Amino acid sequence: MGRKGAIPAIATAVVLAVVCIATGYSGWINSYGDSAWTVLGWNFLAILAGAGAAVFGMVGFHLLTRTTYASAEELFPSLSHADFLRALKEEPRPVCVCTRCLIHIPAQFSTGGCPRCNSSVEYLEIHTDEDASMAAAAVS
Repeated sequence: MGRKGAIPAIATAVVLAVVCIATGYSGWINSYGDSAWTVLGWNFLAILAGAGAAVFGMVGFHLLTRTTYASAEELFPSLSHADFLRALKEEPRPVCVCTRCLIHIPAQFSTGGCPRCNSSVEYLEIHTDEDASMAAAAVS
């Protein structure tokens, strides 16, 4: 997301703040009405919109002011050859591996390509022992 993600987050926070003010004002105007549902409904929407504005505002300002981001090499360090072969056997399946970078990722977090080298050719999804032996042969 980075700084590019800060702009939509802050814009969403501003829109939700306007909705919060408008629904809060409408709830205040209707506070003398005869329907409790009308009063509580508007005030409930104001509280939800205000909470959303606070969350999106904090996320947006965090993204805007953050200066360092972890690289893919820091997030997904390469394993040694022996550790990679051990991980092929011991990791719960399904698991995705990159035979070029020697990394492994649980399949539920995979995007279809290696997060380090963006390769989809050396990036394999391991389901069975046969898949694991094929990946081990590709590394050897």
